[in-house]
Amino acid sequence: TTGMQRVFTEGHTTPLKILPEQFDEQVQAVHERGTRVLPYMYLYGVNKITTDYDRFYPAWQTMTPRQMPYWGRIIMDSCIGSSVDELLLYGIDQWIKHHDIDGMYFDGAGPPMPCDNPLHGHGWIDDDGNRRPSFPVFSLREFYKRLWIILTEQHDDPVIWVHADGMMPTPCFAFTTANWEGEMVQGALKGGELLLSDLKPPSFWRAHMLSDQWGVVQTWLPVVYGNDAQRLRQQGDTLATLLVHGVPYARVGTLDVELIHKL
Repeated sequence: TTGMQRVFTEGHTTPLKILPEQFDEQVQAVHERGTRVLPYMYLYGVNKITTDYDRFYPAWQTMTPRQMPYWGRIIMDSCIGSSVDELLLYGIDQWIKHHDIDGMYFDGAGPPMPCDNPLHGHGWIDDDGNRRPSFPVFSLREFYKRLWIILTEQHDDPVIWVHADGMMPTPCFAFTTANWEGEMVQGALKGGELLLSDLKPPSFWRAHMLSDQWGVVQTWLPVVYGNDAQRLRQQGDTLATLLVHGVPYARVGTLDVELIHKL
């Protein structure tokens, strides 16, 4: 219930970078506990340590890429519909073959970023002559499909876990195992006054989080804020909302862990 154990390295945005020397020992220790190893990767970004970054980034990027600080590096937007997907899939395949990983966890893995980079065929010209972006939904679906094939060829029960707060690109997730939700409400909850049920009505939980109809598990990330009284009130509301709808939840460090175990 306290969530995944995470170890970050400089390779968290590029699978061809050297992993820590103790990585194989970590994998073995995790497997001995009967648990799986899912390396973390930010799906829509690369940085200057990425293999062949200087040569290929013009062909990987969106036309107006975001720049954001990320664990000591600056992440630059890349488009999953470019050739960067070949780099990622090859690198992940090497992780599977040489380090015996069990799947992948992708952060920021919602619908594809808009892209109008003509170097990989994206974008279109409107009636006024302005270039408009494409949204490569099928490229993302194909990426997950190819990764699922790579994994299932080498593992009996692999996992592709994604994190796409508040966004449900159902066709893209057809080849994923589970999705993390919940960060999109944390800003509003930080004041301590609002409750989860104030922000997300029952219709959201029934349509969005109960994905029995298409099989991808939606897992909530519960967090509470404020003073002791506010945290207790938010906790009660959160658990009442999740439990009544049967929504799985994980990483409950801000909740009463002893209570969670009893539940």
